[in-house]
Amino acid sequence: RAVVTARADRRRLRQVLINLVTNGIRYNQSGGWVQVHARQEGSRVAITICDSGPGIPPERLERLFVPFDRLDADAGPERGAGLGLVLARGLTEAMHGHLEVRSVVQVGTSVEVTLPAAPARQPPGATEAEAPGCALLTEALPRQPPRPQVPQPAGGRHRQPNR
Repeated sequence: RAVVTARADRRRLRQVLINLVTNGIRYNQSGGWVQVHARQEGSRVAITICDSGPGIPPERLERLFVPFDRLDADAGPERGAGLGLVLARGLTEAMHGHLEVRSVVQVGTSVEVTLPAAPARQPPGATEAEAPGCALLTEALPRQPPRPQVPQPAGGRHRQPNR
């Protein structure tokens, strides 16, 4: 079993993977499958989520990252807001990564999340997510500097008019 270590925020990566695996299950066919693979490619780690769903036509792929656009899934039984992939891509990019979707109609969809690789040792505080044939470790990203605070008017957020 190969150990793959990504430099990523554990909570963000977990949310991305939950979203992608859930989509693979939710929009699959009866008796279908979802697989997760992780591999290291030089200084990057690639995590691929593949499914045997109906696939997405090429003309709809460009709409995947349009907020609230569910690609006409509103007519189906699955609920959602059309924000999952938008958020997954944003979280991935916040971790200095890239999210790419490939799909073939009547074959399935593959989503690849690419992140910076971390040193090939288990850092303190790392956690291991088991998957067939590999282990994925996450290493904490350096803390981002705090955002500057916007000064609030005297008396709190909502100032009452003088009467």
